[in-house]
Amino acid sequence: MALLARRLAPLARRAPHRSLCSEPPALTSSPPPPFRTSRPAFLPSPLSAPLPPIQSAFKKVPPKLRRRGWDAVDLQEATSFLGFTLKATHPSSYRSLLGHVGGHTVIDPEETLLAMRKCINLLKKVTFRGGRTLFVSTEPKLARLTRVIGQQTGQFFLAKRWVPGLLTNWEKGRGFVRKQLLMDPRVVAAGRIKQIDLVKANNYKGVENMSRPPDIIVVLDKTDLLGEPGKLNIPVVSVVDTDHSQKAIDYPIIANTNSLRFYHTFAHMLVRAIKEGQSLREDLQKYELPHDAPKKGLRRNSGELE
Repeated sequence: MALLARRLAPLARRAPHRSLCSEPPALTSSPPPPFRTSRPAFLPSPLSAPLPPIQSAFKKVPPKLRRRGWDAVDLQEATSFLGFTLKATHPSSYRSLLGHVGGHTVIDPEETLLAMRKCINLLKKVTFRGGRTLFVSTEPKLARLTRVIGQQTGQFFLAKRWVPGLLTNWEKGRGFVRKQLLMDPRVVAAGRIKQIDLVKANNYKGVENMSRPPDIIVVLDKTDLLGEPGKLNIPVVSVVDTDHSQKAIDYPIIANTNSLRFYHTFAHMLVRAIKEGQSLREDLQKYELPHDAPKKGLRRNSGELE
């Protein structure tokens, strides 16, 4: 009996069963428990932990480690990565694209920078070997920039429309250029020189002293050279957009052709590369032997050193 009483004791301490008809318990005026605002230690508060800063897609390279003074971040800031719409994009530009946003293609700045470095290395080698470069542009917004590049580097430049037969039909092309440069002697004697005559003469001033075809041609826009450099095996470097074909271009540089900041960046690299090639050639010319000087080496008959 004692064991049974001990087992039934917890049941006796429970609250009696209340039926549906019984009255509800009286409300107490005690305040509710305080709201717990503390978070677990392993969960940081969203207000106390600030968001990390948004970083660029390309890491900033220290100035001492930059090559040519430009990197992909500079091209990104110059908006050289904006392309045309998907419908207007040429298939030859697919390999240089990152994707498309809002129906417009996005050019990979790393591909553009790699193509620019190949171009300036080629120009430096050509200039070091004594070659001449021809800069071509037919767009009015790039006419002044083309003249500045040609004048600062001492190379040929053409900031007007391309003359058909300038390379393949040399005599006819040179005759047209001389005709544009020379003014009518009767107009000069009468003193009635018009501004349009000076503008025509200034357009072809950059190819006045071009006595032979150039060794390399740099096209800054979509100028059609009519396939003349390919017939003479002259390499062509051209800045093209995503809607342009790269069939007749040996060294294409895919970039946004509507960005003047990109063109100023590219012009700075061109001038610097050509000047480096010219200075290196001048430094090594002092070590060249005259043509009539005897050359030391192996004798053909005895095989002994002189």
